[in-house]
Amino acid sequence: MKKFETLCYAVLLFSAFVAISSCAKQEDSKASDNSTSSVINDTTAPTVSSVKPADNATSVAANTEISVTFSEAMDATSVTSNTANSGCSGSLQVSSDHFSSCVPMKSEPEADSTRQIFNLIPEDNLSSETTYRIKVTITANDKASNALASEYTQSSGFTIKDWISPTLLSTSPADNASGVDNSTNISLTFSEDMDHASVTVNTDNTTCTGSVRLSSDNFSTCVRFNDNKSSADNITFSFDPYDNLSAGTSYKIKATNSARDEDNNSMSSEYTSATGFRTVAANVIKNLDLPDAGFFEVTENTVSFLLHASSTNNSIPQFSSLKTPAGTEQISRLGDFAWQSKNYSNILVPISSDFQVLEGNWYYSVSSASNLTLTMRAGVVSTTPSITVQPYITGTTYNAENISSALSIMKNTYSENGVLLSIQPTESITDSKFARVSNDFSNSVTSELVSRGSADRVNLFFISGYTDALDLGNSAGIPGSQGLKGSHNGVLISLEAHVTGGQLDLQLLGETAGHEMGHFLGLFHPTEQYGLLFDPIDDTPECAKNTYDTNGSGKVSADECEQNGGNNLMFWTSYSSLSRIAGKKQDNLTAGQVYVLKRAPIAL
Repeated sequence: MKKFETLCYAVLLFSAFVAISSCAKQEDSKASDNSTSSVINDTTAPTVSSVKPADNATSVAANTEISVTFSEAMDATSVTSNTANSGCSGSLQVSSDHFSSCVPMKSEPEADSTRQIFNLIPEDNLSSETTYRIKVTITANDKASNALASEYTQSSGFTIKDWISPTLLSTSPADNASGVDNSTNISLTFSEDMDHASVTVNTDNTTCTGSVRLSSDNFSTCVRFNDNKSSADNITFSFDPYDNLSAGTSYKIKATNSARDEDNNSMSSEYTSATGFRTVAANVIKNLDLPDAGFFEVTENTVSFLLHASSTNNSIPQFSSLKTPAGTEQISRLGDFAWQSKNYSNILVPISSDFQVLEGNWYYSVSSASNLTLTMRAGVVSTTPSITVQPYITGTTYNAENISSALSIMKNTYSENGVLLSIQPTESITDSKFARVSNDFSNSVTSELVSRGSADRVNLFFISGYTDALDLGNSAGIPGSQGLKGSHNGVLISLEAHVTGGQLDLQLLGETAGHEMGHFLGLFHPTEQYGLLFDPIDDTPECAKNTYDTNGSGKVSADECEQNGGNNLMFWTSYSSLSRIAGKKQDNLTAGQVYVLKRAPIAL
């Protein structure tokens, strides 16, 4: 009986254990089923919600931060950028050239706590006034590894504001310029468009105000300007001084940093001319004592002077003496180069580098003169002198267009030898009596024609021809009466003497014009026709008759003297027609000849 009870108790315990175990398994199974049904798989691709700077943004700071906001949390390891070079790598890119190259960043993009916003900073300031675009590639993934649905690129991009300070590129007159016309305007050229209102000058008085200033005393006082500032492009500005500038005076230009560009950037530093420019010295013209002797004072910085003696009775004025302050007689030194003619005679100092313009009293003696005039030039000698030329043309056979090429040839010849010619527009003289004139400057018609010229330039009169000569051209003196308006201030050039085969020989015409102008300015023939007389300039070649007159004509030709000055602009005659056809030109000037031209009374 006890044995049965024990067995029954054991069966009951086992049954209870099985029942409990079965219930536990069912409970676990139920919990597992509930967990699987609560997870939702993320298959939505992220998008770019916004970027900064925004598309079409302008005036963006050069040190701007780049920011991209996504529609959901991203896998931070997939949002990358280039930090090594200008290659376009990484999922965030910034470029100004359509992604041929990209802006390198200081570091990888930095995410905020939501991992939706990523910021990055360019390695250097972005370029001024440049448009950039932001790109996000499909390699950017969200946390569920969903890639960007499509690549994002700004359509227009953002533009960096102008953050570069403007600079002054040039001034006119340029620094260190000399011989500047006293009526010159002042102009400044900047590196970019300027705020028109910030580029100012003083228009009220001589105080130093405004962003542009001009001074001759290191800006203790400044030049007053007219209120007529002009600029066609807001880059180059021109200003007109209220009065002409003082003669023989140095001026400096200053541009202060109150001058600003269109984006309000000031000049980074003030500009002041290092040396400044110097205006041309006024020629001093005065009448001297007559009839016999006297003296005149040559002041400091005098460059040259010209004595002009004239008469009214067809006599030849004669200089018998001209002594330096040291007592050295110059007339005997000048010899045949003390130029004289009927009704007038001229003496120029210097006619070579051997003749010095000494400071002090110079003493002279002259006879057969009714008037004696002194023209003195003072100031500095320009490295590249400028001479103003005024062409005229008479008659109806030819016009200004017909001689324009010849004028260009003359200009180029002088330019290649270091002298600039400022050639003014040709003026036509239609009065028929001036078509053909005498080569004698005392002739009444010739005198009337030449008197039309201006005092401060070389007046070239291209006439149809001479009434009494076959010359190519002739000058009113060696030198001519520079600086004096009248009948001895000009050059005549015969057009008909330059006709070959019915056409003007423009090369020869240009050479003749340059040759006769050289005489007017004080240059003689390096070698005269008989090969016995040579000019007073040391470095001009001499072509002696006894050596180079190979054809026994008694004269030396340009062809015979080709290696000894035949190609010089001032040689006494032109090349033969065959040599000219072969291309030979007379276009050379020596340094000694240019020395005289630089010091001509009317040169700047």
